[in-house]
Amino acid sequence: FTVDVMPETYRNTNLKELQPGGKVNLERAMAAGGRFGGHIVQGHVDGVGVIRSVQADQNAVVYEIAPSQDDVFKYIIPKGSVTLDGISLTVVKATDSSFTVSIIPHTLAETVLAYK
Repeated sequence: FTVDVMPETYRNTNLKELQPGGKVNLERAMAAGGRFGGHIVQGHVDGVGVIRSVQADQNAVVYEIAPSQDDVFKYIIPKGSVTLDGISLTVVKATDSSFTVSIIPHTLAETVLAYK
C-alpha cells in the first residue's frame, strides 16, 4: 500500500518524523451525495503542534495543543473547526498559547489519537 504526499504537506506536517510502521489517519473521499459523520473539512495545513496534556472528562478525552507557530492562532476560535492528524474537530477553548479539543470515544477508537 502506497500513497502520494504533496511537498507542501510534507513540509507542514509531522509526516517527516514518522518511522516505518508509524500510524496515520487515511480516509476515502466522501461521495458528494453520500452520508457522512463529522465535519466537512476544507482548508490547508498551516502548521504542527505539540500535545501539552490529555485529560479524561467523563466519557470524553480533552487534548490541549500548543501550535509550533504563533501565526496560526488567528485561525483558531472557540467552536470553530480544526483538523488534527486529518481528523476534523471542534475547538473547545482557545488561549494565546494553546487550544483544546474534546474527543468522543468513537473518534478515539477509530483514529491515531489514542496513540499520541
